[in-house]
Amino acid sequence: MLPVLLELGPLRIGGYGFMMALSFVFGWLLTRRLGAGIAPKTAPGDFWDGMCGFLVLFGLLGAKALLVIVFLPEMLREGNPFALLNGGGIWLGGVLGGLAAFRWQVRKARVPAAPALDVLFAVLPFSHALGRLGCFLGGCCFGRPTDLPWAVVYTHPLANELQGTPLGIPLHPYPLYEVFLELLNFAICLAVLRRKTTPGAVAATWVGLYGIQRFFLEWLRYDERGSYGLFSTSQWISLAMVAIAAVWFYLHRRTR
Repeated sequence: MLPVLLELGPLRIGGYGFMMALSFVFGWLLTRRLGAGIAPKTAPGDFWDGMCGFLVLFGLLGAKALLVIVFLPEMLREGNPFALLNGGGIWLGGVLGGLAAFRWQVRKARVPAAPALDVLFAVLPFSHALGRLGCFLGGCCFGRPTDLPWAVVYTHPLANELQGTPLGIPLHPYPLYEVFLELLNFAICLAVLRRKTTPGAVAATWVGLYGIQRFFLEWLRYDERGSYGLFSTSQWISLAMVAIAAVWFYLHRRTR
């Protein structure tokens, strides 16, 4: 793991932040390329540049907002609400925030929503895979203890200090599981996009696939999780995602 890639005086560049930056850059470049035909004809690049900028901004706000909703009561009980400023946020909250920005931008530019959404959801799993590599380097989103031969053992004290990562214990490499599955999802979504199927099919495909995957992967998470009843917050969101995808495919089952 590489929680710190470069340190110059007060400036510290971590593995997590570096991979997140890469995910934004490559996501932007892929979106421009795949979405060139779905934008205002006068300036398609400008549309996607603005879209990606607002997606990042609203995604970060959404991730932080869901973090506050899940953990604020606990932080208030401990008398330290400002501890929420240290975390990056909950990723699924970022997806919800990004969807709000998407809705605003397509209405503003009068761009067909479903085809544009398909472009974004074809790119999303690739960007997410890069981001999860950052989680692995930084030591966050760690898995449960395991005796499996591919277990990972974290040793850097900074990971424990910043993320509470257990040191010296074999753990499931949870972030790498998501990297593998999201790269698979990227290949599937890209194939669906290139088939030029019913608008919205790519988005529904990723929503359904990731919802199922995330629901079961949550059982392997060992970092502190917000929960309501039987499931974690992310599992409830995952169940909603699977339901949305199932309804979409049911309604479009007779359409190519």
